[in-house]
Amino acid sequence: MAAPKYSLPFKTLVGQEVALSAWHYRLGNGDWLTVASGVPGWDYLAQLEFRREVQIDAQKARIACGLDSITQLELIVTMLSPPARFRRVVWREKMPKETWVGLVTFQVPSEEISEYVSLDTEIILSAGRQQNGHFTARYAGSRLFAETTRIELEGNLSRMSLEMASFAKQLPWLHAPRAPWYVECGSTGLHGAVMRDLRVYLNSDDEQFLALAKNGNEPTLWLMSAEIARQLLEVALEDQAFLEQTDNYEEGTLGQAAQRVLRLCFQDTKPSDVLTLARRDPGRFQAILMSNFRQ
Repeated sequence: MAAPKYSLPFKTLVGQEVALSAWHYRLGNGDWLTVASGVPGWDYLAQLEFRREVQIDAQKARIACGLDSITQLELIVTMLSPPARFRRVVWREKMPKETWVGLVTFQVPSEEISEYVSLDTEIILSAGRQQNGHFTARYAGSRLFAETTRIELEGNLSRMSLEMASFAKQLPWLHAPRAPWYVECGSTGLHGAVMRDLRVYLNSDDEQFLALAKNGNEPTLWLMSAEIARQLLEVALEDQAFLEQTDNYEEGTLGQAAQRVLRLCFQDTKPSDVLTLARRDPGRFQAILMSNFRQ
C-alpha cells in the first residue's frame, strides 16, 4: 500500500507579482461592461462572455515562492455555479519564465448556470517537483495565488426552467406545432418556486428560432422575455392577495418574480390599477411591458 502524501505549508504570493483588472461582461453583441456585483438582464438564453486583463511577473513570482526559474506554473480560471452544481475550468495558460500579459476571455454556458457564479483566478504548480528548500510547493496543483469574484445573475427571469422539446412529437396536445415557445406558469399558486412552476419550452423543430435564441439575438430574447413577463404578471393579477398586497413572497417564488416585473414596468402603480389597464386596454398593457424589457 502506497504511503499517503502530505503537503506541508509552503510559500504563496501576496499579490505584488500579480495585477488583475476588474472582470467585464457582455450579453450577446453588446458593449463590454464592468461587473459591479451582478449581470442585469441575464437569463438562460443569454450569450454571456467574461474577460479581464492579467499581468504576472512570473520570474518574481517564482522567487517569492522559493522556486527555481524552470518550475512550471500555470494560470487557471475556474467558474462555479453551486446552485446549478456547475464547475468548469474555463481558461488556462502556462506561464513563461519572464512576464506574461494577456486578456482572459471566455463564453459562459447560460443554460448550465443559475443564480450566481464564482470566478476563481489561480496560479498553480502545473507539475510536481523535488522540494529543494523549506516551505516550497512540491505537488502538482499546489495553489500559489488565488482570487475569487462572486457575480450575481440578476435577470428577472433568471431562475426559470428552460427546456427544448419537439412540439409536434412531444407536446402534441398543444396543437401548436409551429409555435416557437410555450410558457407554463402558476398552476400551483404564487408561492410556488420559479425553478419548478415557471416552465418555458422552446420548440426544437424551429431551427431558425433556436439559432437566433442561442446566438443571443436581441429582438428574439426581448420579445420572449416580455411575453413570459406578461403571462407571469397576468397570473399574479388574478390573485386577490397579490392585488391587495397583503401577502409576502419568499425569494425565488412566482409571487416575488411578479412583484419585480410589476415594479420594473409600472413603478408605483397599484396592482389593481394595472389589472384595470390590462382589461381595458390590453394593447397598451403589452406595449408597456415590451418597452421596459427593451432597456
